[in-house]
Parts: sequence; C-alpha cells; structure tokens
Amino acid sequence: MLNLQLERAASFIASRQDADGYWRDYRLEPGQSEAWTTACVGFALFHVAGSCMEVDKAARILLSTKRPDGWGYNSRTPCDADTTSWVIRFLSAMGAMEGIDSANLLSNYLTHSGRVRTFPSSDHFGSWGQEHDEVAPLAGMALFSSGELNLAEKLRQGVLNRASWKPFWWRCYSYVCAQSLEFLSLSGGIPNEIKKREASILACLSHSPSSAFDLAQRLSATVYLDGDMQCCALLDAQEKDGGWPPSSELLLHGQRDEFGGEPNADERRLMSTAMSMLALLKRKKGSIFA
Repeated sequence: MLNLQLERAASFIASRQDADGYWRDYRLEPGQSEAWTTACVGFALFHVAGSCMEVDKAARILLSTKRPDGWGYNSRTPCDADTTSWVIRFLSAMGAMEGIDSANLLSNYLTHSGRVRTFPSSDHFGSWGQEHDEVAPLAGMALFSSGELNLAEKLRQGVLNRASWKPFWWRCYSYVCAQSLEFLSLSGGIPNEIKKREASILACLSHSPSSAFDLAQRLSATVYLDGDMQCCALLDAQEKDGGWPPSSELLLHGQRDEFGGEPNADERRLMSTAMSMLALLKRKKGSIFA
C-alpha cells in the first residue's frame, strides 16, 4: 500500500514540472521559487523514483543556472545558504557534482561558532542574514554528502552546542527538529540527552498538526527518536491526485523584523508533497538520506 501511494505522489510531482525543468511554487514578493523548490522536490523524487526524465531535467537547469555564490530562491534574488544546500544535496545524490566546490559555495554563510546564516551579511540583509538553526543542518548535510567532512563536523558541533533549536523560516517547530536530528544521525549519531530533550518538546506540541507539512516533519523526527508514530495519518491526508494539501508554514519576516512573519502556502502543493514523500520513505526504510 505504501509503495503504491509513493508512486502516486511521484506521478503527481512529475506532472507538475514546468517545461524548463523547474518546479515552481509559492507566490512571494520576488515571484515564485525556482531553484529552491526544484532542489527539494527533485531530491524527494529521486529517492522515490530514481533517475528519471524529470529528475535529469531538473538537474540540468540547476547546473546551468549556478552563480558564483551558489543558488537563490529564484533568478531574481541573491543566493542563499538554504537553497544552495538543497541543490548540493540533490546533485550529490545524483552524482552530478563534478566541478562544484561545496565548501567554497557555503563558506560565506558559515560563522566561527559553527552556525549558518541564510544570507551572508546581517548588515545588508537584516534578520535574514542572522544565524538560523533551520539552515545549519541543511548546510551540514550538503557538506557531508559532498565529502566535506571537516566542515560538516564543525556544523555538527554548532548544532550540538545549541541549548534549544529555534525556528525562523517555518511556522512549525517540527521542521528544525527533524532536519537537525537527521543531520546529527547522518554525521555520527544523536546523543541521548538530545533525544530526550526533543522527544519531550515534540510531546508538548499540539496533538493536531497544523498542516501536512508539519505532520510530515513530526513523522520524520520520530524516525530518529525511535518513536512509534505511525504513518497512517499522513497517508490518509494524501489527496486523490497523489499530492498532499497546501501548507501555510513558510514564514516571511521583514528583513528588519525577526519577529512575527507572514505565513505562506505552497499553492501548487509541491513542498508539502515532497516532504511527505521523504517522511514516508524514512519511515519505510528506518533510515536517512546522504
């Protein structure tokens, strides 16, 4: 049953790829996302369906649009660490990193404390250029998957040294939790005290997830916490066309305001579907993705 539902999700994703190879979603002030959503969706589709026409097409457009500092939300925005990390993870999984120096691309975003800024400077980008707990594990996994183990270890220590992880770009806590646990598991294991801390935090969250995206992140987190959360609720939320409902989880703060933030939904349902696919695949395999 699970295999069938993952196949339906893969078909949904494949059918929504634009002609140029991008998977575009979200409607923010600078337009729709291009490289960021394409890398996330491509990563999920590759792990479910393997190399296929849509995945190969996505890799080609990302390789052709690389800039000196990596990749950005779309072609009109500056490069950022989160998008660049997702693209590196996607291309690394496909074995398509030839000529790409991940350490050089991400070094501008790394701080001496082992943390990561989304954008390289808070002087210019305000709160967007501050250190963000959600971005550090993505950069760590990108560096690890591309063979930059020393830098990945530095970020691992930065993640371990945080007394608590704080969300910034996402409304739900479960995302920073799931991504951080995945990185720690991938890079050497999760200390028991962190497992206990995060299990306690997740147990205190509302029993009703705020969206399919939140539900997927909670399911992902339990894989690394040895929890017994079942995937039935996420499977039941899948719609007839194979996708999952849109999730109003992406927070867009003003650059000079690190509080509040306006929630935005993935109207084309691509991010919610991609994250649901990855969560189900993790639960199925009981493992992580390099």
